[in-house]
Amino acid sequence: MGYQVSDNAAAGVDMSVLKCSSSSDTTCSVSLTAPVTAGVVYLKNTSSGATDYYKCTWTNGSGFSAGSAHIPSPPTPTAPTGLTATAASATQINLSWTDNSSDETGFKIESPAGTALTTTTANATSYNATALTCNTSYTFVVKATNAGGDSSSITANATTSACSAAVSAPIFNFNRPAEIFASEIEK
Repeated sequence: MGYQVSDNAAAGVDMSVLKCSSSSDTTCSVSLTAPVTAGVVYLKNTSSGATDYYKCTWTNGSGFSAGSAHIPSPPTPTAPTGLTATAASATQINLSWTDNSSDETGFKIESPAGTALTTTTANATSYNATALTCNTSYTFVVKATNAGGDSSSITANATTSACSAAVSAPIFNFNRPAEIFASEIEK
């Protein structure tokens, strides 16, 4: 789920989140300033595998407080496993996986090119992709996500069922005598 910072100070006090290079850094840079009325600030590690440190300070216009202890950036969630993709019909593929994380906020479902299809809720273990084209192969990418970033991804593919047969018009043999042709039309 990541870390969140909340403040119970009086209105008119601003909270600043400082990004630091280490747990002992004293020259941290301001990465976010929010009024207390904003409530909760979420910290997100945007560098995969990196450890960023944050601390919070509050000001009422007269200067900053001493600040909080350094907080390490939140870890990314554990990746899901066991992704399966099963064609349910000519226009639907059902996905299912095992949720191995206790701190994800959801699961991102994407195309291999990184195009986001949807993000599920936390603890989801399935998704039904609908409105697909018949007899077409699809590859899906699933990864857990939280305020710390995204887990590694898993992929699976499936092909939608064949298209249903179209209704064809009656076929007439135009080489037959006209009286036979006319009787077939009347039927």
